[in-house]
Amino acid sequence: MNIEKLAREACLEESVDGVFYASKDGLARFANAVMEEAAKVCETLANDRWALYKGRAPYTGYEKQRASDYTQGESDGADHCAAAIRALKDK
Repeated sequence: MNIEKLAREACLEESVDGVFYASKDGLARFANAVMEEAAKVCETLANDRWALYKGRAPYTGYEKQRASDYTQGESDGADHCAAAIRALKDK
């Protein structure tokens, strides 16, 4: 995640000295963009753990974590994390 790129996309204004300035709406857009990126990281982890649990690519199905309740829990937990982060955006 590139914070400066997210700041520009959220329409924050950058001064000549590299400091970003923003209105309240601009800061809200920036915060939402950062939270969405964090939620995507959680989703990526959830999908990876689910693939391991099910023995799907890129895994072979012979890993010791295959069909482990712990691995399934990691996937579920990461999904819950993504949902919780996105719920913050609605507040």
